[in-house]
Amino acid sequence: MKIKSYVILFIISYLVLVAGLIVIIFGIYSSSTALSISGLSLIGSFVGMYASAFNTKKQHDKDRPYLILRTNEERYGMLQLEIYNAGNNGAIVREVLLNDELDIISGGTLKENLENCVIQAKGSVAFPYIVYGNKKFDSYYKNISGELKYKDFSNDNFTNRVNLNLLNLRNQLAHQTEAIKRDYEIIKTCQHLRKNIKND
Repeated sequence: MKIKSYVILFIISYLVLVAGLIVIIFGIYSSSTALSISGLSLIGSFVGMYASAFNTKKQHDKDRPYLILRTNEERYGMLQLEIYNAGNNGAIVREVLLNDELDIISGGTLKENLENCVIQAKGSVAFPYIVYGNKKFDSYYKNISGELKYKDFSNDNFTNRVNLNLLNLRNQLAHQTEAIKRDYEIIKTCQHLRKNIKND
């Protein structure tokens, strides 16, 4: 298992802190001002090293991939399950552990389609899941929970919990579908008008 650089920095900084406190205690008991000052210097070094470790960890967290499971309605009349990488590094999905097998319209399950999939930073993949208005898909509205396990291009491993409640979203999704349908009809009407104007 590869140890992160910021973990090493944290360990060293705490060792320096402990050493500084020990030196100060010895300085007090031996009435040695020089020892006490040396101990204070070590504590000062601890502060600098801890800040460096904290900043390194913060940058590491900023640069990591971060996968999110969410709904996507960009395809008219269809609900898609989208896995979005909100991080700043690419991700390779290692394992999908969900509370239920989710059958994808295009074939297979979400697990089968997603494992070993590469998702670039700020990128996503979407799989068609529900066709609106089709009774066949009524049972597909369910609570989805579990874990996504993945790694970045440096082989650092990550795990995210995912929760998606499609039962509660069902009415909201139906409302949004009507809005999409309205926009779709408007675009279709405009295209038809433009075509007629050109023909005239």
